Amino acid sequence: IVFLIEVCYNYIRASGDIMSKVKIKSHLHNKSLNEVYTNDVIGLKNHNKIIYKEESVNVVISVNIDELFLERKCQDYILTLHLSNENITKGIYNIKGIGEITLHIETISLFLEDNEIKTNYIIDFGNNEITEFEFSLKMEELK
Repeated sequence: IVFLIEVCYNYIRASGDIMSKVKIKSHLHNKSLNEVYTNDVIGLKNHNKIIYKEESVNVVISVNIDELFLERKCQDYILTLHLSNENITKGIYNIKGIGEITLHIETISLFLEDNEIKTNYIIDFGNNEITEFEFSLKMEELK
């Protein structure tokens, strides 16, 4: 049985499904309002997914070759963004008590590396409300 557990563990590890514990430093700059939010947290990461919590907000980031999917979820809202380099995509901002708002996202730049993400994007919330953001995230694997 010990041998079987080792074989299963090594198979899962080789397929990239095991999540590693990582130290995360995130930085979000709302350039339109000149507001900056920084966080130093511990999260989990595998080959294409990062999961962490900022106070009461659960964050899940999925990364593909040239695109990023970001979900921020708490009691009051669920924000889903799809960023694709130099493309206009859609997102959803579902606010409790208000409903769902479709977002139009223009990705100005998107830099994706194994332990670092940098992006600059503009969100059109509708009703002439346009906001520009810069987001960066750095990770360091914990042993």
